[in-house]
Amino acid sequence: MGVFLEVGRAAMRKVVSGVMEFAHQRGNWNVCIPESRSSSSLETMLEGHWDGVIVGFDDPHGPELLRLSVPLVGVGGGYGWFRSSMKIPYVGTDNTAVSQLAADHLLERGFVHFAYCGYSPTPVNGCSERRERAFHEAICRAGHTCTVKNIPDTASNTWESLSAELADWLSSLPRPLGIMTSNDARALQIIEACRMAGLRVPEDVAVVGVDNEEAVCPFSDPPLTSVNQGAQQTGYEAALLLDRCMDGESVAPGKRLVLPVGIVTRGSTEVLAVDDNDVASALQFISKHACRRIGLDDVSGAIGTTNSTLRRRFKAILGRTVHEEIQRVRIERAKRFLISTDWTFRQVARESGFCSVQHMTTRLRQATGHTPRVYRQRYATPAS
Repeated sequence: MGVFLEVGRAAMRKVVSGVMEFAHQRGNWNVCIPESRSSSSLETMLEGHWDGVIVGFDDPHGPELLRLSVPLVGVGGGYGWFRSSMKIPYVGTDNTAVSQLAADHLLERGFVHFAYCGYSPTPVNGCSERRERAFHEAICRAGHTCTVKNIPDTASNTWESLSAELADWLSSLPRPLGIMTSNDARALQIIEACRMAGLRVPEDVAVVGVDNEEAVCPFSDPPLTSVNQGAQQTGYEAALLLDRCMDGESVAPGKRLVLPVGIVTRGSTEVLAVDDNDVASALQFISKHACRRIGLDDVSGAIGTTNSTLRRRFKAILGRTVHEEIQRVRIERAKRFLISTDWTFRQVARESGFCSVQHMTTRLRQATGHTPRVYRQRYATPAS
């Protein structure tokens, strides 16, 4: 089996890891990945004898592999050179869902000023434009506005001038600011531009990237919050489809979108953009103690105010009740435990603050449309 992907990109490396995970589980696959995306590697793919091929259609050479008379499955960021007329299965990123996660994350922290920073359009980076549009729409639905800045992919000899441009742009925006970027690489550039402009991250500018590249995000300064867009699941799903094709099954052509796994929260958004000190203190208390069966009485008592006062101010500032915030935090914890651990559902419910598995199941289904079992099956990494 051949894999024609640009492994120099973070997302594509995760796609490859999903393919390899499936190959390991399958047991009888031999996988070949060319070392580069050069014309010679393309010829190698075209001249090879494959049982099936997974092709990255973010690469302009991808369509040329349609000349192969073997089962073929496409992958990518949802754009690039794939066309529905190619009549093959294609697995891509749900960029709308990615942006909605980022928007929700920043809105939940109380931000009222927002921006998006991506890339100047090219034939291959349509995912940046799609994420921009979806983030802008999500912020507008919440009653706010969103400023947009797109700049070209940067080479070393142009980065100094472009970073100065970004620093000037960031300095001109109202603060505190919540900003989504098209990927982790752009997010790191925003953090550096903030440093140049004398802006604090996350106090002045909170930053959310996309890709959750583990080799980078935990080690930036501050560590970068990022959306796990489900690239590993994309690779696993593509390999599963290819396996079915090679077994002679009829697999419908067309796009299949993989939902993001979730937000991995780190230091670049660990802030509450709330002017009301009592509400900010309530949010901090809930974040720390939501899994301990707390209620409105506990929260108001901890911050030294009355139930009625906290209820009124909390709803006016955040648009949700204290109880709804407690439930939201518990659900987020349960989702994280379901995809990152092999705990039983009883353990997940207990550690997330739910009184029973049935209670957790009801709340999770209301929030996601899935039971704990289905959520784990759908979003856990293939290894899990």
